Amino acid sequence: MARDSRAFDYWAQFYASRGYAVLQMNFRGSTGQGFEFRNAGLKKWGKEMQDDIEDGALALIEIGITDPDKVCIVGASYGGYAALMGVTKTPDRYKCAISINGVSNVRDLVIDNRAFWRSYNIVEEMIGNDLQELKAISPAYRATEINDPALLIHGELDRQVDIKHSHQMRDTLEKAGKNVAFIEQPNEDHYLSNETNRIAAFKAMDVFLKKNLPVEQSL
Repeated sequence: MARDSRAFDYWAQFYASRGYAVLQMNFRGSTGQGFEFRNAGLKKWGKEMQDDIEDGALALIEIGITDPDKVCIVGASYGGYAALMGVTKTPDRYKCAISINGVSNVRDLVIDNRAFWRSYNIVEEMIGNDLQELKAISPAYRATEINDPALLIHGELDRQVDIKHSHQMRDTLEKAGKNVAFIEQPNEDHYLSNETNRIAAFKAMDVFLKKNLPVEQSL
């Protein structure tokens, strides 16, 4: 329940400064577009919300901005989930994924939040409560389907998305023999609030992208 705007965004600026075209998706479920648009995202994690991101990438390919063979999907928090789900659901679309403090196990996310709610669980209302279906939209349960390199970065003190999500994702990817790098940031929260950790995270993303999706320099 958030949105991207035209305001300065240091994430987008970082990638643009490295030579990448950047698309920030206000997919269904985002705020700022009215009640109907926001509610269209209810219980659509890994489904239509994910399709909106895919459609955005395809639109840039169609108009010639994006090379179809050079697309990486990146995000933090829910965006981290979307990045991991992108290379799970449509592995041929992307060449790599970066997840910062991202959700990997939607089933656990819903179950863990039940301890904080009694008569009404907003997380279940937004995501769903069918545990089998929640497993189906959880990248941590589908690591064998991922073929692209993945970078996971997570703060050990994250209270919004427990670090176990990245631990699980790392473990299942490693077990499946996949290409994964994991950075656990000490004394870090959900928002890269610590400047030292923030710089370290962006340096790690820079190295990862240069290795897996280098920008061709033209004279």
